Amino acid sequence: MSEVKTYLSADDFLNGITGRAEDYAAPGIGLVRLRALTVEEVRDLRKRSKGDELLLMAYAVQTALVEPQLSANDVDRLLAGGAGFVDKIANRILEISGMKEREELENLAGAGS
Repeated sequence: MSEVKTYLSADDFLNGITGRAEDYAAPGIGLVRLRALTVEEVRDLRKRSKGDELLLMAYAVQTALVEPQLSANDVDRLLAGGAGFVDKIANRILEISGMKEREELENLAGAGS
């Protein structure tokens, strides 16, 4: 007897990869709400950061932080903050975006520049 396979519909697939916002207890800071980055956002972040992986991480945090929301002007303040905090939040954003390692995002920063 053969196994019956059930595949996702296009809608179910696309809903599954868009991700949902989640609460994240940022170590040493407190509770924030994050969401996954979209493919288009990663492409835009790569262009805006011009190969600077630290700037790319800051832009990723600014883009994916749902609560509190950060403005474009807050990126400079984010860059002046503790590197470890930004790194931890950026890594969680990468995880929920389906990018397991920060190096994947850093590689994107340098790709095509």
